[in-house]
Amino acid sequence: MISSLRDKARRAVSVIRFGLLTLRYAGLRIALQKLGHQLYGRTVFLYSGGNINPSPPPRILTITARATEEDVQEMFAQMRNESNAGKYELLIRKWYHERGLGTPYVQKTTDTNEVCSIRWVVTSEDIKKAGFENRYPELREGEIMFENTYVLERFRDRGIHSSSNMGELMTGLGFKHNKVFIAEDNIPQLHYMIRRDRRVYARVLERHFLFRVTRKTLEQYDPPISAAPFLEKISGDST
Repeated sequence: MISSLRDKARRAVSVIRFGLLTLRYAGLRIALQKLGHQLYGRTVFLYSGGNINPSPPPRILTITARATEEDVQEMFAQMRNESNAGKYELLIRKWYHERGLGTPYVQKTTDTNEVCSIRWVVTSEDIKKAGFENRYPELREGEIMFENTYVLERFRDRGIHSSSNMGELMTGLGFKHNKVFIAEDNIPQLHYMIRRDRRVYARVLERHFLFRVTRKTLEQYDPPISAAPFLEKISGDST
């Protein structure tokens, strides 16, 4: 019982601290919006993935490398230059980083050597270490997840991810497949998945209730399917 009370107390302190940081950096509107979502919120994700492409892209705009702690802190220091929504997204990633979920990798521009993007590579061991087994499906041998990717706002729409040598790095480490969760209504990501023939394994409902998060599989696809029907549905709903 004492251990359970301590866990609840630590969780409460973590929630309060994160709420105060959100209020400080992202402002009252974002803080209230996200508070409401944490009290009760629903998001549908597509669990998707594909083979890791080991071939480096022909047009190198950035170089990807395993991040040092200085790289990570440089990325978080850019929070002051982001929009309020961007500040919140970086705060979320800072929280996951402090929980130890995955290994961070950064992209740096080839001309100015600036950190412009960050993502975390997550293995099955990372999931167990962070205690997130209820949020993530089991990863098989040779599989990884790319999580919490963030591109600084001033570097967007430049083809940053398409110029990444991440595939070459990951295949060099022995990984063959990568999987990701994307929001079902993320139109740019759906277009990317279709271009790269990334397949959808499942639709997953993420529920937030009183600061607790659970995930439930709504539909499973065996064999996996294209992302095209989800994009078509969005396009049809918007007309």
